[in-house]
Amino acid sequence: SNEDKEYILSKFKKELNPQESQELKQRLIHSGAIIKTKAKVNEIANLAIKALSNEDSKELEMIVSAMTDREF
Repeated sequence: SNEDKEYILSKFKKELNPQESQELKQRLIHSGAIIKTKAKVNEIANLAIKALSNEDSKELEMIVSAMTDREF
């Protein structure tokens, strides 16, 4: 919702107490921002892995995969 978006933006670059942090997390989940961000990250990561496949660098591919598969 627009209210969630305004709240999220109001917390940008701010020090948050534990209650504010939890509220922000809930609003990010509710707004769908986390799902949209993960989808975009996976899209970009897949492009990076395709680009790296020509370089024969399995180690870099593993690093990219590990970065995108983690939970926050």
